[in-house]
Amino acid sequence: MFSKRIAWTAVPALLVLAACGGGGSSGGSSPPPPPPPPPPGVTVTAANAADVAITGAGIIEAGAQLALAAVNPIIELLETGGTQFDRTCGGGTLNVTVTDNDGDGALSDGDSANVAYDNGCFSAELDSETTGTMQFDVSDVAASEVGNAVILRGTLTFPGAFSVGQVNTVDVSGTLEIAAIMQGRGLFEVLQIVIPPGGELSFDISAGGTTSIERASALNLRRFVEGSTGLDPTYTLTTSATIESELLGGDIECVTTMPLFSSDVNEEPTAGQLDCTGLSGSTARLDSNRPQEGAPIDLLVDSEGDGNFVSVGNLPTGPPRWGNFVEGALFAERVRSASIPQLPGPTQLDPLSLSVTVNQVIHAPLRNRLIATTPAGIVEIDPLTMTVLQEIPVAGSPGALALSDDETTLWIALDDTDEIQRFSYPALVAGSAYPLGESSVVAGERREVFQLEVAPGTTDLVVLSTRRFEEMVAFANGVELPNLINSAVISDIPPRSFAFRDATRIVGVVDTSTGYNAYRISLDPATGLTVEATLPGLSDQLRGRLKIGTDDVFVTGRVFNEITESVEARIEPADGLAFFYSDIQVNAAADRVYGISGRIVDVYDENAFVHVGRHEAASNPSATLLTPDYLVFVTPSAVERYTLSDIQPNFPSEPCSRTDVSDLWTAGTCVQLVCDIREATYDPVRDRIYAALPNFTDRGNSVAVIDPETLSIIDYVPVGGTPKSLKISDDGATLFAILDQTSKIVEIDIDTLMVTDITTLGFESTRPYLAVDLAPTTEAGAEFVAILNNRIGLLGGGTTIGSISPFSGRSWDQIFATEDGGTAITRGFNSVGAFGISASGVSTLSEQSEVASPRRSEQRGDFFYEGRGTRLDFATRSVEDVCSVPPIAAQFNVRVGPDLTSELVYYGAFGTNRSSFAGEEFRVVACDPATSTPGAVKSEFAYEVREGDLLQLLPVSGNRMAILTTTHMVLLDRPAL
Repeated sequence: MFSKRIAWTAVPALLVLAACGGGGSSGGSSPPPPPPPPPPGVTVTAANAADVAITGAGIIEAGAQLALAAVNPIIELLETGGTQFDRTCGGGTLNVTVTDNDGDGALSDGDSANVAYDNGCFSAELDSETTGTMQFDVSDVAASEVGNAVILRGTLTFPGAFSVGQVNTVDVSGTLEIAAIMQGRGLFEVLQIVIPPGGELSFDISAGGTTSIERASALNLRRFVEGSTGLDPTYTLTTSATIESELLGGDIECVTTMPLFSSDVNEEPTAGQLDCTGLSGSTARLDSNRPQEGAPIDLLVDSEGDGNFVSVGNLPTGPPRWGNFVEGALFAERVRSASIPQLPGPTQLDPLSLSVTVNQVIHAPLRNRLIATTPAGIVEIDPLTMTVLQEIPVAGSPGALALSDDETTLWIALDDTDEIQRFSYPALVAGSAYPLGESSVVAGERREVFQLEVAPGTTDLVVLSTRRFEEMVAFANGVELPNLINSAVISDIPPRSFAFRDATRIVGVVDTSTGYNAYRISLDPATGLTVEATLPGLSDQLRGRLKIGTDDVFVTGRVFNEITESVEARIEPADGLAFFYSDIQVNAAADRVYGISGRIVDVYDENAFVHVGRHEAASNPSATLLTPDYLVFVTPSAVERYTLSDIQPNFPSEPCSRTDVSDLWTAGTCVQLVCDIREATYDPVRDRIYAALPNFTDRGNSVAVIDPETLSIIDYVPVGGTPKSLKISDDGATLFAILDQTSKIVEIDIDTLMVTDITTLGFESTRPYLAVDLAPTTEAGAEFVAILNNRIGLLGGGTTIGSISPFSGRSWDQIFATEDGGTAITRGFNSVGAFGISASGVSTLSEQSEVASPRRSEQRGDFFYEGRGTRLDFATRSVEDVCSVPPIAAQFNVRVGPDLTSELVYYGAFGTNRSSFAGEEFRVVACDPATSTPGAVKSEFAYEVREGDLLQLLPVSGNRMAILTTTHMVLLDRPAL
């Protein structure tokens, strides 16, 4: 998988770069096995395995050759020391021109180099005639500290049309980030190529009268060249890539499961494996473990995705080779074989649709029928075939409808006549119609039914809510019962959406832009409705109907339990979707929850509320309905049904992409984990990092266990909510985690990684307690002290031992406990509070203003350290200026991390943008607070940060630190004084 090159020379040992970064989001020197590919995937079979493997290998090789086509001429330019370079190439010319932004007369940081191939210039790197311009924006160009080498980093783009080829024409566009260490003309000891996050490398191919577009994303390719004096160099390549192929009719994921190795740059590898995986894990494998160059390459296929590979022959060597960009089989006609299937991916849901306009639709489970109201009447639909079984006209405008449990009685609200009407079922024969009467709240107003339900176990006891938020009313045999719910009864807007938990208990939820209350309501068949409890703060603004799960009640964003009066979890869309789901459906039999937002259907595990899957439907629904077999979408012009067996968990087991660039991008450790982690803590006893994954991410609502040696995720602990305030108990046996925006604090046994206890917080007068932060303490038999809204609570054994409402108007965001456990210290915006902990609970000791910064602080012993270079003494509540840290970043983005064993404290921040880099510069400094001695500022290009923000510095084992931002976790060597 190597291309023809300019002359190579023998080189000393492998060199390393002196900067850490590049924005890579996958791969590394030993890439992990590929995750399941994104849809639509190609089903790999013995018939198309060669096409899949050739396509994957060719596109990956194309990325490397394009990088060489840009960088090799730039190296020639650097040897001249000028800003202009020209040479002839076949019938054309090659021209390199520098845009010298700093005016130093040479190519340097922040400059741009335009590499122009004119008039069909024959490019040795691309092995073909080439026309077009490439622009290389330089981040770093410097002499290496090791040997006579040059370090080059930058971003390669194609400002205009860039075409390669003679018979086959290939137009290229996209972006590549390139890092290289080179010695001498055209010789690379190390080359790394990545596609930046969200980018792609696109090939517009015209061959044989047909055109297609091939796209690569998440490409991460590393090529190593090693040699010594008098010996020919050897070449090792590792890569991973996601490829969207029109030629193949879908997506594949390619990865070197074994590094590719060759002793000749112009020959295919004699060792290594390249796997290209398609739909359901089916994989084509090129096995290059050959005894000698020129021997056939084995082609294997695992068509079932179970790890069992079967040989399907050999891939011939020699032209056309699988590693040749233009002349290779990638662009041969046989790649367009009709035998390659055009299959939809697993996340694309195919509906069975019925063209009909409906107002509302319900399910009759005993007969497995859909019953819907239309503008003219009632239709009965068979969901298996999506055909109309019967259609009954109805006088008036039918709206809401409800069916009795025994499926003998159907009730319908008639909007224009303000009545409810009874029908028999399945015959759908009309019975009596009963007037609803005027609103008891607003004289002269019609009730206008929003929701209508039949009480479980009855046929003639119905409950309705009105469309104008005026009341809930119960009717027995068409007669209004005396007890109803309106604003005069509850001094609030009554619920419009409600659900029966059983025959006598109803849960209702307010549905306004400002209301967030839920209600527990009893139903008496003789007297009507009574509010038993008002549950403030238990639900978010509702978009669809609330749903009753196994134990919980689901609204659009929040999950609550009206019996225990607690917020259980929060689920919300991700990836730029609306903050709330438009509807929620609960499949209790399968422990599945489906969140619908537009065409997106998210799948959650109901037990742990872990985000496990995502699918895309054909249409955007106005309402949805769940049956035991189908998810039904109601659109303005049709009813669509999707089979639940197709809506399965489909997320990969690893939600975070990891890149190990140690000894390539930096002279030391540099590992990047691209992951949405909200908070983390380090366990020095077990040498593990515990990280909080928010609910809307893949495998969210869980604690990820991370190996700090490699930043690889080794386990997950589902906790049912977004964990925050991760703290380890004093004895090191328990991990505490607050579940954000819920009423729960979980305890995890660190040895077994199992949730062992859950503390359900109580209520204030107007809302449930939602914990903000906690600190472990064993004082007075407690387990921890916590900030509960604006109260300080001492908790243990699942209950609150005592709590206190501290200083009026103060808002706290962090709490610490002294080493003896007898005092709790709170930190807020420019203020600190101290509280005593005893058997009687919590008592106020003191409050001080203007003593703490608004930055996140970190505790060590009876001090907490702040990002401004100060620390607070818990005993005296006094602030000491311990480190005059040099200016390393913006004031509010400095974070601190005390060392594990030494007295050093580390300060880190993101600085302002450098003109030579498209992100922000990360800087970190070490300081000894005993001597107020800061070390030199160490600058690292950790990664491209456009939306991230620095959250934490975590010193870990091996004299390294994990740096957490809102988008990445990065492992680096710690700075020294």
